[in-house]
Amino acid sequence: MLISVRPRLLPSLIALFGALGACGTEPVVVASVEVSPPSATLTALGGTQLLTAVAKDAGGRTIAGKRFAWTSSTPGVATVDQASGLIRAVANGSTTVTAMTDGVSGAAQVMVSQTVSGTVVTPSVDTLIAVGASSQFSAAGTDANGNPVLGKSFEWRSSAPGVVTVDPATGLATAVASGQATIMAIADGISGSATLIVQLPAQLAFTVQPSNATAGLAINPGVQVEVQDAGGNRVTRASNAATISIATNAGGGMLSGVRTTNAVAGRATFLDLSIEKAGSGYTFAASAEFLSPNTSMPFDIIPGAPAQVLFVNQPPVDVEGNVVISPAVEVEVQDAFGNVRQSGQVAMSLGTNPWAGPSSSGGRLIGGLEASVINGVASFPNLRIDKPARGYALRATVGTVAGASASFDVGLTFSSLDVGDFDSCGVTTGGTYCWGSRASDSVPEPMASGLGLVEISAGRFHTCGRTSAGALYCWGLNDQGQLGNGTMTFSGTPVPVTGGITFTSVSAGGFHTCGLANSHVVYCWGLGVDGQLGNAANVSSATPVPVAGNLMFKAVSVGIFHACGITTSDAAHCWGFNGGGELGNSSVPIGGSSNVPVPVQGGLTFLSLSAGHFFNCAVATTGGAAYCWGNGGGGLGNGSDLASSTPVAVAGSLSFTSVSAGGEHACGAVSTSPGLACWGRNGFGQVGDGTTVNSNTPVLINLGTTVSTVSAGEKHTCAQTGSGVMCWGSNDVGQLGNGTRVGSTTAVPVVQ
Repeated sequence: MLISVRPRLLPSLIALFGALGACGTEPVVVASVEVSPPSATLTALGGTQLLTAVAKDAGGRTIAGKRFAWTSSTPGVATVDQASGLIRAVANGSTTVTAMTDGVSGAAQVMVSQTVSGTVVTPSVDTLIAVGASSQFSAAGTDANGNPVLGKSFEWRSSAPGVVTVDPATGLATAVASGQATIMAIADGISGSATLIVQLPAQLAFTVQPSNATAGLAINPGVQVEVQDAGGNRVTRASNAATISIATNAGGGMLSGVRTTNAVAGRATFLDLSIEKAGSGYTFAASAEFLSPNTSMPFDIIPGAPAQVLFVNQPPVDVEGNVVISPAVEVEVQDAFGNVRQSGQVAMSLGTNPWAGPSSSGGRLIGGLEASVINGVASFPNLRIDKPARGYALRATVGTVAGASASFDVGLTFSSLDVGDFDSCGVTTGGTYCWGSRASDSVPEPMASGLGLVEISAGRFHTCGRTSAGALYCWGLNDQGQLGNGTMTFSGTPVPVTGGITFTSVSAGGFHTCGLANSHVVYCWGLGVDGQLGNAANVSSATPVPVAGNLMFKAVSVGIFHACGITTSDAAHCWGFNGGGELGNSSVPIGGSSNVPVPVQGGLTFLSLSAGHFFNCAVATTGGAAYCWGNGGGGLGNGSDLASSTPVAVAGSLSFTSVSAGGEHACGAVSTSPGLACWGRNGFGQVGDGTTVNSNTPVLINLGTTVSTVSAGEKHTCAQTGSGVMCWGSNDVGQLGNGTRVGSTTAVPVVQ
């Protein structure tokens, strides 16, 4: 076999063969192996150390170039790299690491024994909130590689034994006083530490103050109190039971909701606290056992939403119609808990309207019907109700909430009374009222509001009134100029009579009107074709014209187509149409007329006079005797149905204080009981005796009370009595004023 040797290896081979030749042919034998270091200690798992080995011959000479095979007797303690001799710690313990070459081995003893190079104390921070409370600490050591060192015992120490003591063997720390200490655990000269705070709860503090709230609703945001130490720091470990109560009870309320709750992380929160009574300046008190209490900042409880409206100043039991209710009606708006609201708008209306029905349009509430709440009260200082009735009630409303007043009556106090053909009117404390055709109502309705009329006269289709200053106003039909305002235009509201004349009385008739001026001159206007204006002409006039003859009158009364007056010398004069002898003067033929006043024959003097449709009645100046003249039909009361062109005495020798002539009947107030007498046609019960039988002599009518004034219309009669106004007869348009349209043959009280 040929051996090919590369040129660069030749020198080495020559040297090797030379050496072999010098030593002879005997090989070098390994006698021993030395491992260095002979022993090693690893103090951290995963730690490494390199072992080396040297082969020696029997003479102790190092044999170079040997390779070693490394092994560990206990790889679970330490492993060794087979080629390099690098050992690595696996677990505490000992092992023998062997290096072998040529069947000869050497060994080193390796110890793995962890030592502590770092200590962790758990918990790292803790808090105790009571003296004597304890906290158990534990410590864990780690070697240099961060591996846990098991089975180590630690020595425990406290940096501040006056605050916290710690058991040196177990790590149990106990609070002694308020403060802070470092808890140390020591092993292998290495220590770790933790912080222990002793925070003793000392007081409560409001961290979320109560805010202003609505009565009965939860205070939002929820009230919150904090458990604090003496330094004002929150005790986060505190779980004390805290209680909220009312300290300053500004409104006398009660506290509702969960009032006691345990603190969480040192804070107690109260989410549903509420107070039902309004007040300004409430305060809360927060308290807990063994802790100093605290008082909140002031707060207000305001009234809730309107829940009820109460009348704190009720209408009087009796109220005068169309007169301002006094004292003023006042209401309070309250919430569901009775708290008085300090603001809002209240609307007032009629809650109960007794006459709102088919025969009546019902009363009206007049005045300021809305009021603001001021200082807790809404005041209505100018309320009035126009129509009389029993059982009215007011209704006060705020939004959808309403309250009713106590029941009360609205009445009328009449100072004068006059009856027209189809309606009735009177002057009351609250103004002029009418009922029947012109009022279109069956109960008294205010007319001519605001004029302050002191006298009223109802004609056939128009009405006139006089103010205290002597001005006249008229309203109604005006086809003949009977309103006296210079036109012939109907007016449903009062218009002033022109001329600037000051009047002391007025009388409205069929289609014309007359008034007595303060100069004792009578002026008339309206229809004049039959001379009924008395101005020596048979011409109508829409403005007042003076009655001719230069007579000085003290009274005037107008019929359908005629008029009569009493002079200052108590003589009666009449003018106009003489269809049934109503002018009282035989010189004027029946069916004729006179356009100037003619004296009533018979030489009588009169205190008062009343013109009916086609007849007149008057009270004489002596003895109170009544006389009538004109058309018959029993209206003259003298026991005959015949007409008379001169005055005839009313039968019965009665003493009259006043008399009133109507369509075909008459009535008079008498000075003896029962105080009233009536006679004439009675087809509708207008005589008032409970029948419909005509009577040509006076029938005494007992109204059960005194009679001061009586007034006869076409087919009905009314009287002013001590018990108010009463009416009887026809009622087809509500002229009896009792809320119906049913006639009555006896007196029925007008709704008043």
